[in-house]
Amino acid sequence: MIPMLVLLVASVGSVTYISFQTLNYLNYYAALSQVAVEVQDLSVMPPSQSNITVTITFAVFNPTSYMGLLVHSIPYMAKLPSEGTLVLIASPAANSKGQGEPLGAHSSIRLSSDFVLTGLAMKQFQELCATSQNALTWIIDANLVLGTRDGDLSPQFELSPTSSC
Repeated sequence: MIPMLVLLVASVGSVTYISFQTLNYLNYYAALSQVAVEVQDLSVMPPSQSNITVTITFAVFNPTSYMGLLVHSIPYMAKLPSEGTLVLIASPAANSKGQGEPLGAHSSIRLSSDFVLTGLAMKQFQELCATSQNALTWIIDANLVLGTRDGDLSPQFELSPTSSC
């Protein structure tokens, strides 16, 4: 009687575990298509004599019930439009801690990145600020480096946040 009870408990436990894993797997492709990135904050520190520091905070959202995604980094190029052309200001990355930050079900994480404008980039920024009435619309071309069960994926996206000078 006891061996049958142990077998029954083990069978129910196995079925329960496999069911949850299967349900999670079914949400995988929905999660990949619905993960979203936005710029939560783009701030410009008051300029010093030699540089200007810009801070960008990205938020990555997983609106699905899938668990198993890791956010590694968001490499990006920050550009400003100027007279029909784009001026490349910086090309850094917002990195997570360690081997990637887990992006849980129905959750979000934030990644921040600073870059410093000096020399020509600082001069171009100041000239654009002088002609823009203290509001700049940036163009952020980026990739979200996302760890998945199929390896790393890097979907591309473009955002257009604004900042004051």
